[in-house]
Amino acid sequence: MDTEPGWLTELWDELTAEDPANQVKVSGDWIVFVTQTLLPQLAEYRRHQVTKILSEPDWDAQRLAETIGARTDTMRRLAREWRRDYA
Repeated sequence: MDTEPGWLTELWDELTAEDPANQVKVSGDWIVFVTQTLLPQLAEYRRHQVTKILSEPDWDAQRLAETIGARTDTMRRLAREWRRDYA
C-alpha cells in the first residue's frame, strides 16, 4: 500500500494528541482490542464475503483469487470454513 488510508492517519493523529503516558495506555488498549475483538470479526466477515461472492453466478474461487490477488486454495478454504462454522 503506497499511502495510508484516512482512518489510519486519523488513528495515529488521535494517539499522538494524547500525553506521552496516556499514549502508552491507549496504544495498549488498542492492541488488546485489535487482537481480541477486531481481528476475529474481520476474519469472520472476510470468510462470509468470500462465501457470498462464490455463491453468485459467474464467480468461482479462481476468478475471485485472480481478482483480488490471492490464492485459489485460500478462497476455497475461507468458504469452507464459513460453511463449517455457520451453515
